Amino acid sequence: LVHVSEISKEKIKTPVGQFNVGDLLTAKVMNVNSDERRIALSVKRLKIEDEKELLNNYVSNIKPATSSFGEILRENLKEKFNEEGE
Repeated sequence: LVHVSEISKEKIKTPVGQFNVGDLLTAKVMNVNSDERRIALSVKRLKIEDEKELLNNYVSNIKPATSSFGEILRENLKEKFNEEGE
């Protein structure tokens, strides 16, 4: 069962129109209740985890800056003073 609150990050009043009978969905298993023979699924949480993974991959691939703001400012000031002195 996918509860309506676990379909999307956006607020949805009813799942009608979101999915049709027979649609294949990928979802995260949130809970298994063997007594009631039910499983709780979440499409929303799976998407959130995918977004977090993409963000972590992006952040881990960012190279550190080769110059600090002070170094860039110093170079610009040197260039400016050299141009004015000429």
